[in-house]
Amino acid sequence: MSSERQLREAGLRATPIRVRVLDVITDAPGALIPAEILGLVQEGGDADRVSVYRALDVLVGRSLVVRTSGPDRTYRYCSGGAGAGVHSHFYCTRCGTMRCLAPGAVSLDATLLPEDATIGRIEVRLEGVCGECGPGKSLSGGLGACATG
Repeated sequence: MSSERQLREAGLRATPIRVRVLDVITDAPGALIPAEILGLVQEGGDADRVSVYRALDVLVGRSLVVRTSGPDRTYRYCSGGAGAGVHSHFYCTRCGTMRCLAPGAVSLDATLLPEDATIGRIEVRLEGVCGECGPGKSLSGGLGACATG
């Protein structure tokens, strides 16, 4: 589905900056930090930092984009749109990339929660060394919608 259509279906105007930000995030092989998003958006034309941050906030607010924190306390953004579903992330401690895992790669046993608990948000980040940085099994088979491996 095109970015314009996703924006309209979410009740948003498909402004050029929103379309470009959503395109960049959707096309990314993993979760991106704001500086990476800004750089990629600026490759497609003039865009300022404030407009990109505002677009990110709107996209997160409408669940078109997922905002997750990294171990360095920097937010990263990945696709939250069609097909992405609720998912967790893998962070490589060597190269610093964050990749989306397929929905269901990490599960939660809700029976272990307190009876009166209400979950508002779940954020799971696995950390280790990716297959490109070290020996071992590559994660490419378990990567989800917003990572290509």
